[in-house]
Order: sequence, then C-alpha cells, then structure tokens
Amino acid sequence: MKSRAVRSSVLRPRKSPALTVVMTLMLIYTLLPLVWLFINSTKSGPALFTTFGLWFGHDFDLWSNIRTVLTMQNGIYLRWFGNTALYAFAGAGGSR
Repeated sequence: MKSRAVRSSVLRPRKSPALTVVMTLMLIYTLLPLVWLFINSTKSGPALFTTFGLWFGHDFDLWSNIRTVLTMQNGIYLRWFGNTALYAFAGAGGSR
C-alpha cells in the first residue's frame, strides 16, 4: 500500500507557489545581467550613456563593436581569448 502512495507522489508532485515565486525571481536575477549585456553591446559609445539601459539605442552597432574589439591593438583580444582557452583546456585535461 505504501509503494502505491510513493509512486503516486512521484507521478504527481505537489506544487508549491512559494517555490515557484522564488525560482522565478532567481531566473530573473540570473538572466537580467545577460540581457543587459546583449542590449548594451548593440549601442554606440554615446548612446550607451544617453539611452535607457534595458532598451536598444537608435542605431544597431553590434557588428561594428565586435569588429572594434577584435581589431584593437592588432588583435590582442583574440590572443587573450586563445590564452584563456588554452589554460581552461589544459587545466581541465590536467585535472583528470
């Protein structure tokens, strides 16, 4: 008889409104900085400081911003990225 009750609770878990609210807040807390980062990466320098932080500017400058970062100081960012990837893979491989 007890196994039937356990099986029933696994198939139909109880719902907790408080837990749902807490998890929704945690989801917003986690994703909002990523949304902010993406939105602001599409703005020009002056628009970054003159427009609302959680909405797009007048111009879509994402591609020019990426090009600027990748070509700055003869591609130093790509070198840093490569070093980071090398250390991460070497560290992960060495920890095994």
